[in-house]
Amino acid sequence: MESCVTPIEMAFTSHDTTKLPPDRAKPPIIAVDARNHGESPHSQDFSYSHLAEDVRLLMEKLNIQQSSLIGHSMGGRAMMLKALKYPHSVEKLIVVDISPVGISPSMGVMKNYFEAMKNVRIENNVTMSAARKTADEQLKTAVPAYECTCQDSMLRLFLTTNLIEENGNYRWRVNLDAISQNFFSHMIEFPPAPPNPFEGPTLFIGGGKSDFLR
Repeated sequence: MESCVTPIEMAFTSHDTTKLPPDRAKPPIIAVDARNHGESPHSQDFSYSHLAEDVRLLMEKLNIQQSSLIGHSMGGRAMMLKALKYPHSVEKLIVVDISPVGISPSMGVMKNYFEAMKNVRIENNVTMSAARKTADEQLKTAVPAYECTCQDSMLRLFLTTNLIEENGNYRWRVNLDAISQNFFSHMIEFPPAPPNPFEGPTLFIGGGKSDFLR
């Protein structure tokens, strides 16, 4: 493990499959929240190396010697790095809508969206649907109207799912400061990887119109 990378204990949910018929029973499915996302702790340290080490620590804590890994987008790259660094611990790898090479053109506007998210203001004691609609309207300022595409509207929809309500007040669940500070320096490209490839079964899944695999 890299000496400068300190893993954190991620929040996770274990989905028990033992109640299925014996011929369909599988090992439990463990869904994790990456650091700075969901219920996992926030940290100013944010890179694919940190995410990979967080997964390693979780498997160690749960006494999981080997597992199949699946990750989407940022999570896909984190799982790829985990498989490259610790191939003995990965039985199979599934990567969704991301590759280790190339950068989606849509990522260029993320700086604008980060700033727009920091400036979103929502009235207290409104419904979640109203809060998301307000946030969406304010996030539209991140991209000029004449440049806005269907992908931008879908991205805004995804971003607004990170809103949470606490006692009538709304805030972003993600650690926006850490993500925005590290995004272009540590997250937009796949990091330098170990020289040896992961030789286990690997499946890449991507949408036909996705620009994350091109």
